[in-house]
Amino acid sequence: MQGRDGVELARRAIVEGRPYSVAFVDMRMPPGWDGLETIENLWKVDPEIQVVVCSAYSDYDWMELLARLGAPTRSS
Repeated sequence: MQGRDGVELARRAIVEGRPYSVAFVDMRMPPGWDGLETIENLWKVDPEIQVVVCSAYSDYDWMELLARLGAPTRSS
């Protein structure tokens, strides 16, 4: 599925009271949103969802990802 589809499924799952715990996101998903834009939109819908970045290739390096998404934080 494309990024927009995944975000919509995550939104619906929250409305239904069964949010996803993790999303596997490929960084390259033509056409449409790339993985980074997908993650940004997922976190707007569900800031608690964990994301696993899956990709053999990316248009972003790790530092760019951290700059846009922020460094991971842990709550105790």
